[in-house]
Amino acid sequence: PGFFSSRDIVMYKIPDNIIYIGPGAFRDCWQLTKLIMPQKIMAIGHEAFQGCFSLEEVIYKGTKQEFSETVWGQSSGIKWPFEDITVVKCTDGELIQNDFDK
Repeated sequence: PGFFSSRDIVMYKIPDNIIYIGPGAFRDCWQLTKLIMPQKIMAIGHEAFQGCFSLEEVIYKGTKQEFSETVWGQSSGIKWPFEDITVVKCTDGELIQNDFDK
């Protein structure tokens, strides 16, 4: 299991010095509703947010292009990293899942 797996977290701001979200890091954090990610994130591990069914808002402190490169840079097989949320708010606007997975 990941570091935060199944913990009762409602909102979490990932510290600015973190560059990697490990596999399953937030798995089954079903109470998590808001996540703030720093611009320095370079990779998101497999199923990092699996089971985060209450997640309503993800804010990324970088641009849409930077977020796309963070996720796509890992593997051509990587898809949108969130199960039930379709928009990530970036500094230059919203990144929508439908545009991302094309």
